[in-house]
Amino acid sequence: MMTKQALEQMVNSINCTDKMIRLGVDHRRDFPPRGRLENAELLEKDGDFYVEADIVEYENTDAVDWHDNYIIQYFDNAFQFAEVEQEESLENSISIDPHNFNSFLEAKNFSDSLKANPNFTPKINFHGRKSEIPDPEIIFKFATAGILYQILKPTAKKLGEKVADAITNKAVEEAKKLSSFVEKSLKELFYRCVPKARPVTIVFDLPGKPHIELIARTRDEKLVLKGLREKKLEAIRDEIDSLSKNVKIAKAQFILTNKGNWKFNYLITEIGQTIGTKEGIKKREHQLEIMSSKQKKNGR
Repeated sequence: MMTKQALEQMVNSINCTDKMIRLGVDHRRDFPPRGRLENAELLEKDGDFYVEADIVEYENTDAVDWHDNYIIQYFDNAFQFAEVEQEESLENSISIDPHNFNSFLEAKNFSDSLKANPNFTPKINFHGRKSEIPDPEIIFKFATAGILYQILKPTAKKLGEKVADAITNKAVEEAKKLSSFVEKSLKELFYRCVPKARPVTIVFDLPGKPHIELIARTRDEKLVLKGLREKKLEAIRDEIDSLSKNVKIAKAQFILTNKGNWKFNYLITEIGQTIGTKEGIKKREHQLEIMSSKQKKNGR
């Protein structure tokens, strides 16, 4: 259940032509957008309010001419998705979905434990997804001055040698604190969150130009920490540099493999096009088929 005010805000968000809401699949951030939502309305029926909107799939699907494994999907007009954030974050924050805990009190206890960390005190947010039992999810968003930015978008090379050394030494200490915090947070989340049989979606969100999103779906905190090592993150920076030679990137997403490496999944261009791997788009379509089949069985 949602408040009428929340539904009104949803209508305004969908009808905003500057920043449009993606057409996604099963609330999965690791699936590329399938299109966008348009023409939302707030309707009343039998005393309840509902939001209806048009589901508009991408108009065009083509192979890109510079990579055999990538597919581009796009509309004829230029726009941008609301999820693309190009203003860098000034604070550290973590967001969790209370539905992934046995009670709201349990979610609050988890958030209080995060705040109690002496070396890293992020702002705690709550988010929701319109799903009966959504897969567990946690979103880490780090400030511009954080270690991930220093590695993915380094500035030390542009500075004097002594200043660069000082930044490097500080970054090493910060990396240790960050790794310790992430490890403890994930261990406790894995213990508390439900459903127990489902993998946890761990998101490292770095708004900016370009907006970078790293996603792991696992219950192995050691694997996540392996992916946060400097060499693993530098590989992402090199991949973004390579992609930027062919397309103007607004947002790029990478997925953690079971070997602790980051693999390119998809990107959103500055005019709202999506370029994704054939594998990623195939997984999205397969999940959509599963959902459609379940809906038919339930008579929807």
